[in-house]
Amino acid sequence: MELPDDLTVHEKRVVEDAYAGRVTALDLPRNLEDPASWVAVRATVLVALLLNPEKPLTSKGLRVQQARIEGPLDFLHAGLTAPLHLEDCLFLEKVIFTDASCPALALPQSTFKNGLDAPRSRIDSTLNLPNTKITGQLNLESVFVRVDPHLEGAPLAPSPALADTIDDTPSVLDANSAEIGGGLYLTLRVEEILVEVEGKLIWSVPKTRMSIRKVSLPSFLVDELAAYVAGQTAESLVFTSPEEKPLRRANWRQRFWLPAVAASVGEPCRFHDLRHTHAALMIAEGTHPKVLQARLGYASAKTTLDVYGHLLDGADVAVVETLGSVRQDETTDL
Repeated sequence: MELPDDLTVHEKRVVEDAYAGRVTALDLPRNLEDPASWVAVRATVLVALLLNPEKPLTSKGLRVQQARIEGPLDFLHAGLTAPLHLEDCLFLEKVIFTDASCPALALPQSTFKNGLDAPRSRIDSTLNLPNTKITGQLNLESVFVRVDPHLEGAPLAPSPALADTIDDTPSVLDANSAEIGGGLYLTLRVEEILVEVEGKLIWSVPKTRMSIRKVSLPSFLVDELAAYVAGQTAESLVFTSPEEKPLRRANWRQRFWLPAVAASVGEPCRFHDLRHTHAALMIAEGTHPKVLQARLGYASAKTTLDVYGHLLDGADVAVVETLGSVRQDETTDL
């Protein structure tokens, strides 16, 4: 595929930077919500740069920042030999990476207005989509990603065109039969909570600055939550009463929590004990105190250690055993 003859000034800069192995950082749009204020780069220019066998790019690949990508970025059945990195870009039309391959695909902080299709694709390094905004479907069915993909802070929303056809709406995230090198990790961000004060339900913000945080979720939990919230809108409450109303603490405790405790671990077991159990499991797996602090929302690692330090009593023995193993390995090598 050849480059168009009528390249704009900005497209010429993209081409020159790509062949020189440089990043093209275009001017920031005056208004992020107005597509016309973005610097436009045609998708056909990017495709031609990456699929021209007579003039391959450097190992750094194609790197562009702050561009509005004009037209569908279509790599259907394509084999890219260089990485593709489009950061802080705006995609008004669908990005198609179906049955394609690429050394690495990074689209961080970008906005997708019509979804991203990448079924049966192969990413030989990692798939980076942190802090993206994806409207429509993110299709990763049967994808192969050698290294963990990154989707931290990437909210997924169904297309507005499908809002009135919930029964027929496809899953927002489709990752059936995907083969991920390490694992697929998504994050949950809590910015507003519903609390009950003296019998009244009040919308509030989390109680401290550290409470407003991102928490990574394991893939099995993502699957369960995705099935649970299927068909809900972004404004829906995740957990409700059987009547689909906000949960009341006392009613929920009597109807659900106490029966669940009786059928499993038995009394005493408070709801807050789930938080302590989570912390204990992480400590048992050797989680660093700073990671523990961030997940639990404590202001400092010192507070974390003050609360859970007693669970580290066996850590000294584990360190000694590790040092012994290292010594044994070195002696064996000699």
